[in-house]
Amino acid sequence: MVKLSIIVSSYNTEKYLARCFDSLVNQLEGDIEIIVINDGSTDYGQSIIDDYVCRYPKIFRSYVRNHNGGPGIARNDGLQYVTGEYITFVDSDDWIDADLYSTMFQEVINNDCDIVCCNFIEYYTNKTSFVSVKNTQNKYFGNMLVWNKIYKRDFWRKYNFCFIPGILHEDNELIPKVLSVAQNIGYVEGIHYNYERRNSTSITSGNMRHLQFFPEIIESLNQWRIDNCPTDSSLADFISHMAYIYIIEVRDVALAESFFHKWRIYFKYSRFHSLNNWVILFLFSVNFKMAYKLRSIIRIKHPKK
Repeated sequence: MVKLSIIVSSYNTEKYLARCFDSLVNQLEGDIEIIVINDGSTDYGQSIIDDYVCRYPKIFRSYVRNHNGGPGIARNDGLQYVTGEYITFVDSDDWIDADLYSTMFQEVINNDCDIVCCNFIEYYTNKTSFVSVKNTQNKYFGNMLVWNKIYKRDFWRKYNFCFIPGILHEDNELIPKVLSVAQNIGYVEGIHYNYERRNSTSITSGNMRHLQFFPEIIESLNQWRIDNCPTDSSLADFISHMAYIYIIEVRDVALAESFFHKWRIYFKYSRFHSLNNWVILFLFSVNFKMAYKLRSIIRIKHPKK
């Protein structure tokens, strides 16, 4: 058994593959397996993947999907092949610092962690941004990412975690569940995952293609909370946060009103409400359509994630 199984999902990222793979091959002195899922790419990336399989046959394996299914499906496919003590995920246009995983495994050795998390750096076209994921107030905010963590395989399989196929923001649906039942979560400082944001789209952009999956995600998280951790107020806060994003950003008043009444209980949960939040919540309960028109004036501020 190797120490770490690294699942790399790839879709039309030939420009970045060598940078990604080069950052992985020497991790943990080669005590790894790298499982590359080509998610129906239409570029020439597979020739690069094949080259690395030939150069590093002991650690590289490649699987090709006939059709693009999205990162969730690709990651689920990769999970079928893992043999490592721990597993992790890397997007093929990203890269990691040298010795990242050895540093994370030191945390495993010290504290027998189910999960170890690291900070990351976002790379935009004209700037970079450092993101620290350890939030002492709420472990969910700021840490809803699958790829900045390593996970004990036995822990992952105990709960049969998987990604919902075909949705956007699949991390927001899965990672709260993972964090909620982990017995010990470790954090490392001073070493990073490097996140390429060139195609980033904000979840608070009002883009319905992104927002349309929020009700499904909230439904799933609510049921998980009921079944597994009904007293987890921090998870309730996170669900409340996602509900606020949807109610304020969605551009269809009928959808917003229906959602508000269905999930009204979560609009009372969050400990992060500002005065403006409470004012507009009161107005929503009195006259939803009027409050909806005022939402851009009395704006609910999203708590920092």
